[in-house]
Amino acid sequence: MIEPERAARLTLLALRSGVPSRLDFRPDVVRLGHNGQVVSLQDAVDDLAQRPKPLACYADVAGGVLALEFPTRIFQLSARPRGTLDEWYIERYGSDFRQRAVLCMGRFEWMIATFEELESWEAEYPVLGKTGYSGNPFTGSEDVPEDALSAARRAGAVHICDFRRRNANEREDTTGRIFIARREPPDVAGSCVQCRERPARFVIEWFAGEFPRRALCQRCIDDELSPGEFDMGRSLDRERVERAAAERTKSPDELARMAEWDAIFWALRPTPPFIREFIDQYRP
Repeated sequence: MIEPERAARLTLLALRSGVPSRLDFRPDVVRLGHNGQVVSLQDAVDDLAQRPKPLACYADVAGGVLALEFPTRIFQLSARPRGTLDEWYIERYGSDFRQRAVLCMGRFEWMIATFEELESWEAEYPVLGKTGYSGNPFTGSEDVPEDALSAARRAGAVHICDFRRRNANEREDTTGRIFIARREPPDVAGSCVQCRERPARFVIEWFAGEFPRRALCQRCIDDELSPGEFDMGRSLDRERVERAAAERTKSPDELARMAEWDAIFWALRPTPPFIREFIDQYRP
């Protein structure tokens, strides 16, 4: 088991560490919900500790403040099954591994916990948005502050859960910033603006007008965008139409659920204006 306050502190450690480094936010306060009150970190810990468990939560940043969101409408929660990695841990740390110490390293803070506490924490907070950690045997030579290193050695830590790794190798891509319309049939009268040889099959447009619209052939758009960026751009072109239809045909509850899913998916990402407007209008 893990004490409620320690579980809450670990949750804040994870959520704060999951924010991309390109997003600045105040490290001393938290907003409780998108329309909630801005409170100190200790008040946020107290609030999390007293909420019923299991608790779905994730983080977003707005106005330079980290906001904790609690999308209980769309989740039917149950505790995670135990023992999914037991064999791996037993092989490395022995059959009593649950009592062994682990260094939990975050972007702003660190904690020493046991495997048993981590297992209980993950059961109590099963949805944490885009947070995650890399887990590896603790060697004592990790790139962590000296006080964390000393505490881990004193506790006999055998493992490190590094929540900072989610910010490694970030790449600024076009996700949420463009939509891609398909020309059917390809525009044989207009050639690709990049190669000027093949027919333009797609048109890239930027939501914020950051760059002019461009018509590209399949090969040139494949060279310019990753598969994920291309798929998202095409998806957003379709979603603009689908959202307008949903507003005409779906119930208020269905629209609210759609808005909550959107808020989770687009948290900590550049959000297309039409989706931000949809979230603002329909999210409870």
